[in-house]
Parts: sequence; structure tokens; C-alpha cells
Amino acid sequence: MFGVLLPELHALLGMLEGLLVNLNHEANRRHWNRQAAKWEQLRDNDGLWRRIPKEPALAGLGMGVTSLDISEDQLAIAARRAERLGLTIELIRADATEMSSLLGRGFDLVCSTNGFYVWIADLPQLFKEIARILAIALR
Repeated sequence: MFGVLLPELHALLGMLEGLLVNLNHEANRRHWNRQAAKWEQLRDNDGLWRRIPKEPALAGLGMGVTSLDISEDQLAIAARRAERLGLTIELIRADATEMSSLLGRGFDLVCSTNGFYVWIADLPQLFKEIARILAIALR
């Protein structure tokens, strides 16, 4: 009897785990949206983003740069700052563990900042997505 139930239980646990990951990512999105104004003010006060020379930045060198974030409010801040710095950066609102919004596009480099990985509930899925978009560029 238990042998028959075990596959169904395993499938149910997998579904619950996926639901919890999605709930966690949605909670992170809401958190960063709530913190956006405070975070923007903090970074405006230290002024670091304004002091970085444009030339060493990839976008400042004329390279195509795409930035992905789960928080639409953080992306709005990034858009204002990029405009002020005269940088062209494509900004996409998406969960990094599910980058289908990139529509099969490949990238030569993937990097992250600000301790990004601590906010990801499903690191194996994140790295699968990164490997997928890097592999597209290698074709």
C-alpha cells in the first residue's frame, strides 16, 4: 500500500516545494517594492552610483546590457539613474529562476550584485536558467 502512495506523495511534496518557492519569491518582490524609496534615498545619500565613471561600465563602453529584477519599483529607480548617467540599459521585470521573458536570447556574461543569491529560494533552478541563457550565446 505504501509503495503505491509513495510516488504520489513525492509528487505532492514537489508541488508544495514549488509553491513555497514561488511564495518566497513573491514575498521578496513585495519586500523590495516596499523598500525601494528607502533604498533609493540611502544610495542617493552616499552618492556612490553618481561617482562611478561611465567608461568602465559595460553600458558606458557601448555594450548591450540587460538588467533583470523581480521588483518593478527597483527597476524604475534603475531606469531613472541610467537615464541620468546617459546609459542605455534594457530593464526587465522577471524572477531570475524563470527567465522565459528573455525570449530565447543568449548572453555572453551573467553577473549579480548586492548579495542577490540570499534572496533566491531555488538556487539549482537559478543556475539552470543562467546556464541556459549562456548556452544560447555559444551556439
